[in-house]
Amino acid sequence: MLSSNLYIVGWRGYIGQSLLKYLGRTGFSKQVVLYKRKNEASTLVPNCINVSMSQHDDFIRKISQDDNPVVYYLANSISPAESQSLALESVSSNLLPFINFLEDIKSLASKVTFIFASSGGTIYGDTGGEKCHEDHVLSPKTIYAANKLAQESYLQVYHCNYGLNYRVLRIANPYGPGQVYKGGQGLIPAIMDSYKKNNPVKIYGDGTASRDYIYIDDLHDCFIKSACYEGDMRIFNVGSDSKYSILDIIDRFYRHGIIVETIKVKSDISVINSVSLDITRAKREFNWSPQTSLENGLKKYIEWYELTPH
Repeated sequence: MLSSNLYIVGWRGYIGQSLLKYLGRTGFSKQVVLYKRKNEASTLVPNCINVSMSQHDDFIRKISQDDNPVVYYLANSISPAESQSLALESVSSNLLPFINFLEDIKSLASKVTFIFASSGGTIYGDTGGEKCHEDHVLSPKTIYAANKLAQESYLQVYHCNYGLNYRVLRIANPYGPGQVYKGGQGLIPAIMDSYKKNNPVKIYGDGTASRDYIYIDDLHDCFIKSACYEGDMRIFNVGSDSKYSILDIIDRFYRHGIIVETIKVKSDISVINSVSLDITRAKREFNWSPQTSLENGLKKYIEWYELTPH
């Protein structure tokens, strides 16, 4: 188990909230410090771990006083769907704060392990049936993906100039308990939302567009192992090693008794038709592999959703 204190930027979203709960369930005993923005409410913080909140200056100070800090940077304030119409806002609210944060830790960079949540589902663009390895040509089609790619580049700059020990996790589409449909993001929560509201699910194109889906606990296991990694690799795909079309996912829900109507809509030019991740590097370097099948993951998600008010 990871023996370092953790510093989390962007803990209020789905991945951040589920990571905190995962740490509690797995017995994490070190300190967790959460980045608190000005005027941000101190809610959604689980009491199952040793957790505190600090605003920017105090957050940086605590990192500076730590011998082996691990920073998880999960922050993203604008969803992929929303980013297309908010190009400038996505730069000012996502990219610039990221650069500002790196500037403020650059004098400490050589002792910081920095884990960045990037997007394996968007930065490669359309890949057809080919699995993407980490050296695959990058072809972002959205502002969201372009920002992620820019952030990856800045990490390399701060590594080269200041010794920042970073890892980029290019994450497939995460799903699991705790996820609700928000900002037009996520097919799996969209299906459950449509089922509960008795609305049709939008199918973009003919329904054959395919994605890689990773169960949330498998992702968090990788988060922890990436922080313990002592090798020289920097970029890692994190997925399930499988891909499923929109129609495949709807069919899997059907097998669990979740039956929804569908409506076909024209696919936007920025929508990726197919992406599949080669996770060989993460499996080899982290001694990690996804443990939850889509069938079991959906079962757990549906059970959680049915028992939780929304």
